[in-house]
Amino acid sequence: MKKKKIITLIALSLLTVGCSKNNLICENGELVDGVCKNVEIVEANIQCPTNYTFDMEKGKCVSTMKIAAKTVNTCSKGYVIGNEKWCISEKKYDMIEERTCVAKNIPEGDTLSSVYVAPSNLCIEKICVEKNEDGTECLKFEEKSIQYTIKKVCHESGMTKWEGYCRKLAWLYVDTSCEIGVLEGDKCIIENLTEASISCDDGYTLTDDYKCQKITYVEPVKKYTRNSIFLVEFDLLISF
Repeated sequence: MKKKKIITLIALSLLTVGCSKNNLICENGELVDGVCKNVEIVEANIQCPTNYTFDMEKGKCVSTMKIAAKTVNTCSKGYVIGNEKWCISEKKYDMIEERTCVAKNIPEGDTLSSVYVAPSNLCIEKICVEKNEDGTECLKFEEKSIQYTIKKVCHESGMTKWEGYCRKLAWLYVDTSCEIGVLEGDKCIIENLTEASISCDDGYTLTDDYKCQKITYVEPVKKYTRNSIFLVEFDLLISF
């Protein structure tokens, strides 16, 4: 009778991978349509006159100057400028006289009144010259003229004396403007623009954002991958 023996064999399977686009790489740049595209961007050479700076948005050299804004004082209709703070009404109102009696230094209780008497334009002072026995009631008065002061005043509040008349007051308006430039606060901002000198080194081109760009194309390199090895194990039955 023949004997049987099982022998285990291990076979090596070698897988070879061929070349394709997936095996092309770029050392610099990116792979575009089978070639390596490398883009280099540097700052452009921009020169402006003294005291000017380059404005990217305007694409020009800019010099900024500040000057005091022009101020004009104005009043509402019916008023004219009276001083640096107020407007005075164009309409004039006559002042009125205000008379004040100048009372003498008479002991309290002895002077009953000091009044201005309009018809006679006099100040009359009534003085008690005789009282009853207990001194609580005045029995006899004596009237005499006293001095008075005259002051010209305006008959309505909100008026002021101006050039011999009473005139109404109003606020003064200050209008600030610029003949040239843009108003900022109390200053006029004036911008002077001039062309800039912009250039790139040889081989570079100027972009829309004022950069210098150079594009180069080179062939990619092939990437070789290590072959894969598969181990296959199977049993072999041998008779002998």
